[in-house]
Amino acid sequence: MAVVVNDKAYEYAGEMTIFAFLQKNDIFIPSNKSLTNDYIDEFCYVEIKDEQKLINAKTNMLVDGMIIYTNSKKVYDYLYNYINSSTTNFEVEQITLDTTDYNILLCDEELYDSCIEKFTNTAFNDIINLRIGKMIYLVEIAHQIMLYLSEKLEKKILPKMIVNKCELINYPKKNQLNLKSEAEILAKLIKTYYKKHLHIEQNINIIYVTSSKDIYLSSQVNQSSFENDIDKTCYYSSMVINDDIPCLDQKITNSIYIKKTSNDIKCNYKDLFKILNAMGIKEKTLEISNSDEGKVIILTYEKVVLKILFTSFFLTMTEIEALDCDIIFITSFDNEYNGIVDIMTDYNLNYIYKKILLYPSSSDIFRRF
Repeated sequence: MAVVVNDKAYEYAGEMTIFAFLQKNDIFIPSNKSLTNDYIDEFCYVEIKDEQKLINAKTNMLVDGMIIYTNSKKVYDYLYNYINSSTTNFEVEQITLDTTDYNILLCDEELYDSCIEKFTNTAFNDIINLRIGKMIYLVEIAHQIMLYLSEKLEKKILPKMIVNKCELINYPKKNQLNLKSEAEILAKLIKTYYKKHLHIEQNINIIYVTSSKDIYLSSQVNQSSFENDIDKTCYYSSMVINDDIPCLDQKITNSIYIKKTSNDIKCNYKDLFKILNAMGIKEKTLEISNSDEGKVIILTYEKVVLKILFTSFFLTMTEIEALDCDIIFITSFDNEYNGIVDIMTDYNLNYIYKKILLYPSSSDIFRRF
């Protein structure tokens, strides 16, 4: 018996689900990094030729002669629509904190004030704003763009670089930016440098709370795919803390931030180029235009042109290869970066880089592989 998957022929014997066949032949579906059996059913849909609707690979059997597409536009559009659906609800998570641990609530910056108000009188020792993690993440992206530019100046043939903020979608390693998420970077920094610097002897337990559906769903799907210093990721509106034991001392927050974190300043992609300017990479011209896929930024330097696409759509590799762009940012956040360079002096980011992040031994703070 035989089937065709993504235009490649395969033979098989015996009855099995489509998912089991994909697993056996190491064929990925875009949202699946590990192909584990506990994979969430909603992300296991594939396209069958001549079928109008997608089918679930875990609940449907393989049939002789099937023509299957795991990475078609239809599959990507389904994932995009599912993640962005306003009807997505998550079960309430009851969290009980061990008071012998040093418990940290790490939260998205837009949730910081709400978390301070809601969780101050619980067993959290600290509630930390993710903003410093975003700053580090942005600086590391600027470093990678600088390296990309230098290689382009040497006229090397480079693969398109994908900065993929939604980890439900899988891209080849040669294209994917090898960078941990903002929350993972900050969690690693807390559990290594700050634990030692502040002489915290207890086990540090980090709970990351987010209002982003794709980040939460990614954590459920990929929790065993890579080392992670975040002990648990929760969706903000579904999280309940059972303890009523005030422990908040904000020891780490006071060490990270010079001024009180506020929510009146967001970040925008323009600050990525401000950071590049601060690194000595100054463009001659910067043009911004809109395309069907998103926002296109064209930067002209002395001897090279760099084209960057910012999109919220999940693009297939075929679509990406067809784009006249060098770098593709795939993110569900429309205006993610705005004004961060102007307030970097309010934080000890320079100190963190001088003391910790410039040394080769710190590379695992940023890198996945």
